[in-house]
Amino acid sequence: MSCAARARLRIVAASCALIVVVCASPTVHAQRQPRARVVAEEASDQLREGRRRYGDLDFAGAVEALRRALAVPGTSEALRLEAYEYLGASYLVLEQRSDARAAFLEMLAIDPYHALREPTGSPKIATFVARLRAEVAPDAALDPDVRIACELPRAGRVGSALRVSVRTAGGGAVASVRVRVRGQTDETWESIEAEPVGARFVATIPARATSDLLELYAEARDERGRLLARAGAPSAPLSIEIRATASAPHVTAIYERWWFWTAVGVVVVGASVGIGVAATSGERAPPGTLAPGRVELP
Repeated sequence: MSCAARARLRIVAASCALIVVVCASPTVHAQRQPRARVVAEEASDQLREGRRRYGDLDFAGAVEALRRALAVPGTSEALRLEAYEYLGASYLVLEQRSDARAAFLEMLAIDPYHALREPTGSPKIATFVARLRAEVAPDAALDPDVRIACELPRAGRVGSALRVSVRTAGGGAVASVRVRVRGQTDETWESIEAEPVGARFVATIPARATSDLLELYAEARDERGRLLARAGAPSAPLSIEIRATASAPHVTAIYERWWFWTAVGVVVVGASVGIGVAATSGERAPPGTLAPGRVELP
């Protein structure tokens, strides 16, 4: 094989290797699926099974499924909160009070003001949890007759403050409302006092300097400062997107577009063909002398 032919082969081989690396990049990226998604699905399946067994009055089976859900590492706070609630309720029905206490205390450690969602509304369970809540959160006075709702704008703008309206209903016990908010990179919640405006409370959230996704929830308290009700929760917050412009669409990075990698592959192939032809004679091939899509080596 002549030196020119070997040179052409090396050029084509290097170009093909580049094509493989470039075209494989989206695949490699796709294969890096976050472990969190797999964990969430596994834990959610077990939680769903626990709820089903609880509804079928199979409380021992519910305990097994719920313990499996909680054993999955890296589960979300919201999932653990619900799993501990059903687990504590199952133990209490089974008259395993010490286990029920331990499960409910784990639930209250995640959120001491968590309002029970156990579907039967059992007074026995509600009383048991209320006594434990008084131990860990003496300022809690959850009132099911008090309702609170947030009226949020569809989105916010960078550099502009946000106004969040909070309406309450179900009694006149609400004396104050606070909105707690944080951005995607914030580790703690900022507390904002809402001002009474007519029949509602209005909180002004300071302007953000950059695009963000704000999480928030609202708390209603009585004259003694006890918490009566919430809209949203730390484990299940409401959200508002802060955009650079009023209607800025989501922009996908160019390297995430499928056509980008196709175009890159086409360009690289074209460059490879051009280089190979040039290396053959050292001259540019005249138009129409090569069959489309075919390169012949001597």
